[in-house]
Amino acid sequence: ISTAKLLGVDHRVGSLENGKDADFVIWNGDPLSTLTKAEQTWIDGRKYFDLDEDRELRTTVEEERAQLIRLIMEEK
Repeated sequence: ISTAKLLGVDHRVGSLENGKDADFVIWNGDPLSTLTKAEQTWIDGRKYFDLDEDRELRTTVEEERAQLIRLIMEEK
């Protein structure tokens, strides 16, 4: 919030408080490290990305793809 105060915009940004503009990312480590992953991304109070949900969706897509391939192979 110190930087926001210096810029005179701390009434709108700089901390996570009700009524302020806040887009943020939750990291699993140092955000400058190449090993760090974004766990969640929030924009305008709405969750746009969640690593756990993404992992589940990818598994579901892989299972559906395998099922479709099996069905196609059975028809041949």
